[in-house]
Amino acid sequence: FTLASGATTASIKMEGSATDAQNNMTGFSVRNGASTILSGSHVSTLALTINLPVGVHTINMEARDAGGLSGSDSVVYTVNAAPVSIHQ
Repeated sequence: FTLASGATTASIKMEGSATDAQNNMTGFSVRNGASTILSGSHVSTLALTINLPVGVHTINMEARDAGGLSGSDSVVYTVNAAPVSIHQ
């Protein structure tokens, strides 16, 4: 993503879902690197919007079930600063 002139963050919409054979999901978490953005329990579907500043961000979503099993997926977003116009 490249920011528009004057913008300081990119707004990213994310969705995720998880199921298991017993329909017994117990928790989820969303992280940006080592920082937790959102976590909860007994949720199988998730939708959120996050605002990312300039930089490279690895967003990881993880879901857990009552049996202690988990699954996760990650995506990397690169947010570039707005182009600079040089007037001569």
